[in-house]
Amino acid sequence: TLGGAGHSRPIAEAIAPGGTLLALDQDADAIAEATKTLADAPETVTVVLRQVNFAEIAAAVESAGIAGVDGVL
Repeated sequence: TLGGAGHSRPIAEAIAPGGTLLALDQDADAIAEATKTLADAPETVTVVLRQVNFAEIAAAVESAGIAGVDGVL
């Protein structure tokens, strides 16, 4: 799950330009903290945060309009 976005920040940098980072966490506080942490992610990366349980990953991917996934952490 997303947590404080400690892993997500370097992933966002690595997938630039043009990547999409989809991050999930059911904790609203984690989403709020990650929003701050990822605020300065590369502009060429699309950051999508969803407040859902990781068990709902398939629905989150579909609702974000993501056609395929290259990796899951």
